[in-house]
Amino acid sequence: MKLLQRFRHISKIVVTVLIIQMGFITTAHAGLIITSNTEFDDGFSFGLTTGSFSDTSAGVVQASTFSDFTATINPLMGTWSMAGDGVVFDAMTDGDITDDAFAIGIDSSVQLFNSHATDIFQVVFQFMFNNQVEATGGDAFSDSEFTIFEDGSEIFFTDLISDSLNGNNDGSGFGGVLSDSGSM
Repeated sequence: MKLLQRFRHISKIVVTVLIIQMGFITTAHAGLIITSNTEFDDGFSFGLTTGSFSDTSAGVVQASTFSDFTATINPLMGTWSMAGDGVVFDAMTDGDITDDAFAIGIDSSVQLFNSHATDIFQVVFQFMFNNQVEATGGDAFSDSEFTIFEDGSEIFFTDLISDSLNGNNDGSGFGGVLSDSGSM
């Protein structure tokens, strides 16, 4: 998943939250192995940003923070085995940014392996998101988008553009706060 934010003139708070959690009833069967790898992409990311990402494995949280294009722990890897295991990502830029841009790249992958010869497993993932942008001023622009792919195919996409000069991409007017949230 890559989160791309672009700004023109004055923009304010941008917050994006991504939560992916396991849907196990209790614990995973020993024959089912689920591994995760979540990485802050410092080659893609730039600009004035702050945020965090974490991986919960077997109920234990491992967390990292980032500022601009540097993360404290990178990557985060885990083995998911119980309800509530998953990854969480959030990012923010705040203040009056003039003629500036930023991009945040978070690459997160989950691999499932069935080592049992005869058992078949059904794994349910819950995805919750909150995507919000705001642009204020006479010529302000803010764009937040992220995508989730499964085996190279897009399975989820959200894109919000708040533009005080040319109009918002949802037809709601010019600038201001736009948000998109939900779960699947």
